Amino acid sequence: MIKIPAIFKQLHSLLKQHPGVFGPVAFALTMPGLGSLIALNLLFQSSATTWGHVASDALTQLVFIILAAIAMGLALLPTTFIAVLTGLIWGWTFFVHLVTAYTLATAIGYFLGRAFTGNQLPLLLQPFPKAQEMVTRNAKHPAKLIFLIRLSPVIPFALSNILFSLMKVPVTRVLWWGLWGMLPRTSIAFFSGTLAANLIQAFREGRNDWEWIAVLFLFLISTYGLIRIFKK
Repeated sequence: MIKIPAIFKQLHSLLKQHPGVFGPVAFALTMPGLGSLIALNLLFQSSATTWGHVASDALTQLVFIILAAIAMGLALLPTTFIAVLTGLIWGWTFFVHLVTAYTLATAIGYFLGRAFTGNQLPLLLQPFPKAQEMVTRNAKHPAKLIFLIRLSPVIPFALSNILFSLMKVPVTRVLWWGLWGMLPRTSIAFFSGTLAANLIQAFREGRNDWEWIAVLFLFLISTYGLIRIFKK
């Protein structure tokens, strides 16, 4: 993981030298955290049961896909946060909707990248030395690069879509390899959400100790898996 002081130092340098690129980079770094706080506040004010009930409506499912795609594509919410939240509220019936949403989010971010120019690529990567090293090492193998960047979040999701656009990688490749790269950590995050929902339900229903202990154990394992991914 990139140390926080180092990232702020890089951002400060970017602001002084290239203010036009600083805005999108700073937005992609700060907005997902702020968006998560707002989303959690809204969730606590409402009922997860209510959200799960409206999910049976086909129109609501379509609205979810569109809103989730926009939120991830524009860096309004982190992809992992949306995956956990979706698993927590709706469960496995919404997994395909989630995958569809982040695929659409990839396309949104990719075409937003057209607003940048190719010579801005090094500037975009400046605050992310690990991503810069990965791009340099795999520049001639775009499929591998897409898969690795998606698998290990060395750069924010929205910025990585802009990165692929600047590298002139065909959008079909970005969508296809990005899908498989995102799937492992998305599945773990989603599974963590479903386990959290089961754990809450077990406490509410007063089930036998061994049941909620088993769910808690699985939840801790999946959470550990997520932490390991983010440390790589």
